[in-house]
Parts: sequence; structure tokens; C-alpha cells
Amino acid sequence: MATYRMVQKLFGLFKKQAPEDTRDYSAAIYFAIDKYIEGSEVEDEEFVYDAIREYVGEEKVTDQIYVFLPVALTREWLKHQPVKLSDTYLKVNGKGKGKEIKLNSIAVYRQIVTVLQERLPIMSNEDVLKILVNSAEMKVISHALDNGSKLENLLISPPASGV
Repeated sequence: MATYRMVQKLFGLFKKQAPEDTRDYSAAIYFAIDKYIEGSEVEDEEFVYDAIREYVGEEKVTDQIYVFLPVALTREWLKHQPVKLSDTYLKVNGKGKGKEIKLNSIAVYRQIVTVLQERLPIMSNEDVLKILVNSAEMKVISHALDNGSKLENLLISPPASGV
């Protein structure tokens, strides 16, 4: 029996996995894109988050859409550029400890990418930029380029969030 427990600990056998979120959030993501664009014209800093929260009705999903939409858009916008972006994000807990998580392991993130691939070709550059100003990675890239760095020399660390 001790051997069984040792094997179980080593290989994580029979570990309960959180069920995959299979709900469709595409309507909420389209809504969020519109609110990010509209929000660029509004003084209230909480406008976008509050609008998404009211539409979605669930805090965790609201947080994920709010945080990951600019992250995913940055990757889609720059996917044919030589800049190196991480495929992970740093999930920070309340104690300030971080854990790297693959972005594609998050169902909401994958849905955001799918929606962006549909929507991006019909978005104006102006509207894209209204969302990208919310991306910490784009701010870092812009600052580096303003200071003379070349896009192909940039290696951007993972974004961090408590989401």
C-alpha cells in the first residue's frame, strides 16, 4: 500500500482535475470589445469592467475577459512580427507568489483568440489601438521602440495578474 501511495504522489494519479469550462462566452467577448472601444471615450476608469461585469454577471469570467482581451489582442496584432511574446502568464496569488500558466490552457482565453481572429480583420486600426492601450505588454514594447530598440530584439516577459 505504501508503494501505491508513493506512485500516486509521484505521478499525481487519480488527482481530481477541475472540470473544463465549456460555456460559450463569445457574445460577452464581442460585447467587451465594443465596451473597450467605447470606453476610450469615457472618463470613468471602471466603465469597461463594470459594463462587462453587468453583462456577464460572474466575477471570475468578467476578470478573465477584462484581463485577457488586451493580452490576446497584443498577440494577435503582433503574431507576424519578430517580437517574442510569452505563451504564459504569471498568476499571482494574494501573498505575491506567482505561478506560470499557459494562456491556451484557459478556456476563456482560447475563446477570446477565436473571436479576435473573426473580428480583427474588420476592425479599424484606431479601434484596435483603443484596446491595445490597455495592454501592459504593448506599453513596454512601445516604450522600448521609442528608446531605439528593434522589434526583433525584444523578448517580453509574461504578463502578471491575480486572475
